[in-house]
Amino acid sequence: MLAVVSFLNAKPLTEGLDERFDLIQAVPAECWELVRSGRADLGLIPAIGLGEEPGLAIVPDVAIAAEGPVRSVVLITRGRIDGLRSVAVDESSRAAAALLRVLCARRFDVGPRFVSAPPNWEAMLEQHDAALLIGDPALALAEDERFYARRDLKMIDIGDEWTRWTGLPFVFAVWAGKAERVTPEMVTELQEARDRGLGRLEAIARAAAQNPAQESRNLSYLREAIRYQLSERELAGLRRFLDLAGELLLLAGGRREPHELKFAGLTPPVGPVAIAEQAGHGG
Repeated sequence: MLAVVSFLNAKPLTEGLDERFDLIQAVPAECWELVRSGRADLGLIPAIGLGEEPGLAIVPDVAIAAEGPVRSVVLITRGRIDGLRSVAVDESSRAAAALLRVLCARRFDVGPRFVSAPPNWEAMLEQHDAALLIGDPALALAEDERFYARRDLKMIDIGDEWTRWTGLPFVFAVWAGKAERVTPEMVTELQEARDRGLGRLEAIARAAAQNPAQESRNLSYLREAIRYQLSERELAGLRRFLDLAGELLLLAGGRREPHELKFAGLTPPVGPVAIAEQAGHGG
């Protein structure tokens, strides 16, 4: 059984999988709980979970990542970023919620209160200075400039902020599961599904659209904003994020050191030291 994120950006990773596996459609935080509890064999899990849970095996070379504007992870604010006192955070998010906390602490130098809330921007902004939205609802708002102008709101793409600050991509999600349940056959199936999906981006964009303008927006998003590989640069960005999350005590249980990254079918595992060596030698 696979736990699958229900957002548009996950569709290219799940192409044809419903013919081979039982799928559970869920938001990122729910996918994490399904994998952590063992109710799913694998899932598209939020990247921060890799630093929190021992014994996870990552499917190599597959991810949902971005380098620069991601469009579907946005902070909507009613004022200046340095005046934030409270932020409503989409309750379906884990990786993006942790990324925002990292950016607030280390890039924006603010310490607002963070409150989990349903993803309704109007209700969120009624009681808070800013709202973090992810996924398809965020994507719909991110490209509507008139939406912000009419309401005197500002939009900050936090994927873009991460890359501007670190010079690295940000990894939002990966396929992963408990190591003993991830078989070589499953790894191959998931990698092949990604390859099929990347060959059908136009059809995926069309199926998720209600009109030609939305279809064009979807296709641009899938082609230009999202990366579906987990290469050396993505790994360097992932390691940097997990290290910062540990420093700021954002990992579950207050862990200061993230667990070592382990990849299905790779021996020895790719951990922080190996990733650093890869980055230093340019491959």
